[in-house]
Order: sequence, then structure tokens, then C-alpha cells
Amino acid sequence: MLKKTAIALMLFFIMISCSSAQTLSFPSDEPVISINFPRSWSVEIDQDEEAGVIALSRDEEIEIDFWMINRRAMRRNSDLAIEKAMNQVEKIINDFVRNYEVTQEGEGEINDIDYFFLEGKGVYKESRERIKVNIALLTPDREHLFVLLYWGTNEAESIHKRELDKIFESIQKVGYRARRR
Repeated sequence: MLKKTAIALMLFFIMISCSSAQTLSFPSDEPVISINFPRSWSVEIDQDEEAGVIALSRDEEIEIDFWMINRRAMRRNSDLAIEKAMNQVEKIINDFVRNYEVTQEGEGEINDIDYFFLEGKGVYKESRERIKVNIALLTPDREHLFVLLYWGTNEAESIHKRELDKIFESIQKVGYRARRR
């Protein structure tokens, strides 16, 4: 009887861990923001960024890059840090996308986090498919700045809409700074 109960509990915990999300908090030393990705997505630490990840949908049709802008640069000159971040994003887009054009821009708030966004479209150089490329700059506390870069085809976006909505809605403040603003 005890053996059956142990096996049932083990299966229960395996099912829970497989269905739940992968929660990542940034920066790792004093987290101020977190984001969740579905377990079915591959999520890897971005070796080029000191605090970032690259997440791919199971079919690899959607990619989300999420990273933090250098804190010292933000403290010294936030305008320059934002300009540098946008130059970095522009370089990434130019490396992979032809004929990129911004179709919409704006600002908003998600879970008490301010963000600025650009939505755009272009042609993925490798496959020659038309893709959407969206950029969001998020600041949970006016001291930290995070970049979210998303790309995928319209078809892939339709297929993964629920997952994408959940990922975006999962972005939230964490730690001490989450309580003050």
C-alpha cells in the first residue's frame, strides 16, 4: 500500500512539474522582474547577454529574446542606455530581417510595469517568410530596463496565441521593489 501511494505521489508531482511554467527572474542577484515560459518551450540562457534568455516554441516558429540593459549604464545616463539598447535591437533585426518597417508604436502597462513597444514586419532572410517583429522596453522600477524582442510568422502567432498571451501576462515585478513604486 505504501509503495502504491509513493508511486502515485511521484506521478502526481511529475505531472505538475511538466504542466507548469518555467519562471525566470532577473537579474539573478536581486530580481525585480519575472517572466514565465511554457514547459513545452525551450529556454536557454543567452550567452551574449549578462542577464537574458532565448525562448523558442516547441515547433521553433516563435522566438522571444528577453534581456536586461546594463544597470550601471542605466544609472549613469538612462537616455544613452535606451539609445544603445535600441541600436542593439536594430542590429539584431538587420542581421535576420530584410525590409523591416514599424507598423505601430505605443506605450502601456502590464502588471504595474510600464512599457514602450514597437510592432513591425519584414522578411526573414533565411526562409524568405514574412514575419512580425515586436519590441518592448519594460521598466519595473525606473532603475532597470528590459528588452523583449519577439518574432514569428502570422500563422505561428495564431497557433501560439494563447501561449504568447500567457507569457506576456506573466511578466511581473518581484522582490522588494515590487512593493514600492
